[in-house]
Amino acid sequence: GFVRQAFGQKGLNEFGSTIGIATGQVLDITVQMRPAPTIAGTITNTAREPLAGAIVQAFRLHYIPFGRELRLTQTTTTNDRGEYRLFWLSPGDYYVAVTYSRTSALKLPAEIPENPNLSKPDDVYSGIFFPGQANWTDAKATRLSAADVSGINMMWTEAGRVSLRGQISGGPPAKAKITL
Repeated sequence: GFVRQAFGQKGLNEFGSTIGIATGQVLDITVQMRPAPTIAGTITNTAREPLAGAIVQAFRLHYIPFGRELRLTQTTTTNDRGEYRLFWLSPGDYYVAVTYSRTSALKLPAEIPENPNLSKPDDVYSGIFFPGQANWTDAKATRLSAADVSGINMMWTEAGRVSLRGQISGGPPAKAKITL
C-alpha cells in the first residue's frame, strides 16, 4: 500500500543513494514511506441510479518508438452501489475508462445480488473515458501524487452503436482473420 522508493531517492524517477558500511559499523537509516494513491468513485446510469457490474479501468500513457499508447494499469468492477476503488497505484497521470456489458455484470460475486438498478444491455456498449469522452485523446487525465485519493464519479451514457459489414474481394483465403 506504499509507493516504491529507495533510501536517498530525491524524485520518483531517480535512483537512491549507495550506502557504504564498514565492518562493525551501525547505521540508523530512516525512509519515510508514502501511501500509494487511489482512485475511487461511483458509476451511475442516466437516471442517477448505481450501475452494478461496470468495469472501471485506469490507463497510463506510454511512449513507444511509433508514438504514444495507453497501457492498462488496473481494472476493477463496481459493486451493487456502483462504487469502485483502484488502489496501490503509482504517482502519475491516469486516464479512467468505464465499460459495461451484460457479461461483466453476470460475473459479480455471489454476495452481490443482481438488483433492479442493473441495466439490461443486449451485448456490449463502447467505453467512455472521464469526463464522458468516447476517445482517450479528448479525455482528461487525473494526476495522482503519493497518498492522493482522487474521487472520479461518472454517469454512464449509452454511446451509439454501429454495424460494420464488408466483403473480401478476390475470394476468401483459407484462413481469413479480420480485425477492427
